[in-house]
Amino acid sequence: MKLTGSEKLKIRIMAEGAKLTPAAWGRLTRNETPHTIGPGTSNGVELLLDNKIYVNCPVFFDGDLNLSKNIYNQFLLGSLRENLTQKWLKNTKLILDFRDGLFKIYNGTSFKTVKILNKPEYVKKMLPSGKMVSKVVFTQTDRAGLSPVGEGCFFQLVKKGCKFCGEKGSYYLMPFEDTLKATKLALNDKKLPARHIQVSGGTPSDKHLPHYIQTIERLCKNFPETEVDVMMSPQQIDVLEHLKKQGVNGVAINIEVYNEKIAAQIIPSKYKIGRKKYFETLTEAVKIFGIGKVRSLLIVGLEPMKDTLRGVSALARIGVIPILSPFRPISGTALENQPPPTYKFLLDCYLKSNLLVKNSCVSLGPKCFACQNNSLVFPRDIKNN
Repeated sequence: MKLTGSEKLKIRIMAEGAKLTPAAWGRLTRNETPHTIGPGTSNGVELLLDNKIYVNCPVFFDGDLNLSKNIYNQFLLGSLRENLTQKWLKNTKLILDFRDGLFKIYNGTSFKTVKILNKPEYVKKMLPSGKMVSKVVFTQTDRAGLSPVGEGCFFQLVKKGCKFCGEKGSYYLMPFEDTLKATKLALNDKKLPARHIQVSGGTPSDKHLPHYIQTIERLCKNFPETEVDVMMSPQQIDVLEHLKKQGVNGVAINIEVYNEKIAAQIIPSKYKIGRKKYFETLTEAVKIFGIGKVRSLLIVGLEPMKDTLRGVSALARIGVIPILSPFRPISGTALENQPPPTYKFLLDCYLKSNLLVKNSCVSLGPKCFACQNNSLVFPRDIKNN
C-alpha cells in the first residue's frame, strides 16, 4: 500500500509534532485567544491537509505567549504554557510557519500549505450559571465533546486512574441546563459549528450513572436531528438497549491496552473489569446498534506492536471498528516522560492493521473524516458499513 505525501505527513505530525515560529504564534493569537488549542490529547492545532485529511498537531513554542489578561486567556494560560513546552516536542524537525498569508509546514526540505480550523466563537462566552461555555463543551473539528461528570473521572478521584490520562480536573455532576445550553451554542456556532455530539470524559461512579444516562436522554430529546455517540464502560452493558431506544447513534467501549500484563500497570481499574467483560459488552453492542456503529480504541505505543495487532484482529472479528490512537505524553501524568511511538512504528502499525481488517466487515476508524484527527486512518480506508 503506497501512501501519499500528505498521508505520510499526518503520521509524522502525530509522531513528532511541530515547532511554532513567532510568526505562526502571532497569527494564531491575533484575536487574543489561542486558536483551537485544547486540553489533554487535543493539545494541538487542528490542521487540514489537502482539504480532506485532518490531524491534531501538537506544537512547541517557548517564546513570549503575549496574551492579554482577559478572563478567557487567564483561564487557559496555565495549560497553554504546559502544553506548548512539553519536552518530547523539543527535538521535532517539523516547523509550522505563517508566511505569504498562509500557514505552512516545513519538513526540512520543502513547505506544504495547510489550513488551520477556526476556533469556535463561544470560547469567550459565559453561561447564565457563570460557567464558561468551554468548561462544559469542547468542539474538536466537527464534534462537540462533553462530559456529564465535569472535568474529572471517578477512577482518578479514588487514585486508581489510567497512567496516561489527563483527566485531572474536578469530578462533579454537570447541571443538565448547562450541558444543553452549551451544546446548543456549539451546534449553532458561526465559526466552527459542531455536526455531532460525543458524550465522553471521565468514567462515572455507579452512584452517578443515572445522571450520566439522564444527560444522554436529554441530549437525544433536545437535539433529535444531531447524532449522539457515547463513550461508555463495559460494566454498563445493561443500558445498551435503553440508549439505542433513546436515539443514541453508536457507542465506544475502549480497550486501550490489549496486553493484560501492561494493562494491569497502566490502566489498573479497567484491567480489573477484565478483557472478557469488554468483549462481552462489545459483542452485545454490535447486536443492538449494528456493524459500523460500535468502536473500540487501542493506544498505539504503550505495548508491543504484536499485541496491538492482536487487538485489531479480535475487534474486527466481532464487527467492532478498531481505532488506532497514538500515545501522546501529557504533562502532569505518570507517563509524561515516556517517549511517544516513532514515525516508523506508527507507519508499520497502520499498514499491518489495514491488512488485518481488509477482509473483515469493518475498516479502521473513525468513519467520520473530521474525527480522524487523532487516529491512524485516512478517508480512503473507510468501508461503507
